[in-house]
Amino acid sequence: MRNAANAVGERTLEQAKKVAVDLLSRREHCRLELKQKLLQRGFSSELIIQTIAYCLENQWLNEANYARIFVRQRALKGYGPSRIRQELQQCELGETDVMAAFNELEQEAEVDWFESAKWVREKRFGSSWPNDFKQQKKQQAYLYRRGFNTEQIRYACSNEF
Repeated sequence: MRNAANAVGERTLEQAKKVAVDLLSRREHCRLELKQKLLQRGFSSELIIQTIAYCLENQWLNEANYARIFVRQRALKGYGPSRIRQELQQCELGETDVMAAFNELEQEAEVDWFESAKWVREKRFGSSWPNDFKQQKKQQAYLYRRGFNTEQIRYACSNEF
């Protein structure tokens, strides 16, 4: 009877594990991403919980590593710390993993948020600062949406490079 049910589409724990390991072999995922991808592939919530536990147990799912990679990639794409933190909160990562990822990036001096804000502004709008107040506000708002704080934006928009 069990084999007949499997033939009609019931998914097994072994199938879920295989899909999860395949996904994790390509790149790091957080639990939420892995859960969503397994749901999209038709696995039940119960199987997903067991599969995630299995992946954590075998250290194939490593959210600390995911956070480190995510922070580094987003910073190098020109996003500020506020935006990156917000995106990581949506991934439901622990604050400890997020803090460790930021600390590691800053300790290795891979990113200077002030210089990053300046680079993003110049890349988007050019190196000259506009005289038009409306254009100045537009550039500042753009940097704010990218996740930079007031001090970083002020530095990026100052004429004293």
